[in-house]
Amino acid sequence: MQLIDIALYINFLFLDHSILLKKAEKECDATLAIRYAEHLLMPLVDEKKYVIDTYPGIQSVKCCDVEHPLSGKCGDTSFGLQDGWHGKVDILICDAEDRLPVFIAESTDDDVSMSDIEERSCEKSSGDAYAQMIAKTFVFSFLQHKQNSGKLRNSLIPSIGIIGEKFIAFMYDCENNVLLGSCVLSLFYKGSIDVRSVIFLWLVLNYRLFCSGLIDDFKSFKSEFHTLIGDEYLKQYRNEVTMPCHEKSSRKKKELMTQAYLKILRQLERG
Repeated sequence: MQLIDIALYINFLFLDHSILLKKAEKECDATLAIRYAEHLLMPLVDEKKYVIDTYPGIQSVKCCDVEHPLSGKCGDTSFGLQDGWHGKVDILICDAEDRLPVFIAESTDDDVSMSDIEERSCEKSSGDAYAQMIAKTFVFSFLQHKQNSGKLRNSLIPSIGIIGEKFIAFMYDCENNVLLGSCVLSLFYKGSIDVRSVIFLWLVLNYRLFCSGLIDDFKSFKSEFHTLIGDEYLKQYRNEVTMPCHEKSSRKKKELMTQAYLKILRQLERG
């Protein structure tokens, strides 16, 4: 996507951004996911393709009042480690060589900050959602390295979480064990689209063009992930992550992995 394309898209959002406003009453999750995919994410990437998780009744869902063909399809978005973390993403942006996971979380708050995320990590209802974002980022990085190691420019692999009218981006380098996270950014400012946020989202979605990898100063800021899971699990993450993935690990193992992600989330907040 060239700069003129992003400029035209931002101009369109200024004129008609009501379609991206918060979830309407009784709107199903499938409608919300398709609307974000079609009207926010796809215009910001060249390869306008995505796979959306299989929601109940998704075949009859429309993303807006205007009839138009969809860029994506419904399919299996599951991935993970059969004996560790596994789950699904709401939207999987993909092309011939790349895939990027997008997770949509409910938010009833008017404002969300990184300190909120750290505080909520102690609460089951919302803390689990943010831990899942961290989990997707870690596991997808290992998956990308396993399947596309010869095609990657560097080791940083992103994921995106959308929370109401806001979003957050994480990037994990599984080779250097470094996790990076943005602040929570709002798509809107004073009733209009926030251009800076859209440009930041564009940069993340097109990370293969703009991301040159970790600078040396960041390589010393290690995540605790490798230590928390131990050498045996680390070897499995490097060699056995799969997509799709449906095998269920034990409840105890799942709880242990969730606690590991929550600990890393708190570490990220402390900086």
